Amino acid sequence: MLPLLAITAVSVGFALGMANPDIYDLIIYLIILLMFAGIFLILVPKLNKIQYRSVFKSQKTLQEEITINCDNNGIQFSANSGMFQTNWSDILRYKRGQGLILIYEGKHLFRMIPERMFSEPELHSILEYLERAK
Repeated sequence: MLPLLAITAVSVGFALGMANPDIYDLIIYLIILLMFAGIFLILVPKLNKIQYRSVFKSQKTLQEEITINCDNNGIQFSANSGMFQTNWSDILRYKRGQGLILIYEGKHLFRMIPERMFSEPELHSILEYLERAK
């Protein structure tokens, strides 16, 4: 990582027209580069959160109340806007965390279900189905 930063600092020095930058110039360029990288790493996650909230607010189907039914064939999602059913064999994997269950139907396609919508026995049941589907 450090050699990459040093190469970048030298490149910035050449781009600014300094054919032979000394070590102090390189350190200054490196500090500036690290500051921009830090700002980037801080702002990008915050911008993503703002974007996610905006999508949630603008897409009314995400805000609808849904009903979930599970049986040996698969999982069914029902709402006022329609119904969707997925067979257990179509589920690639699932993840649990932060009070959510993510059911992946593709590499980047998933259904997000808040755990709070289930009673303890219902949650246990859906997790058993998901474990068998793996």
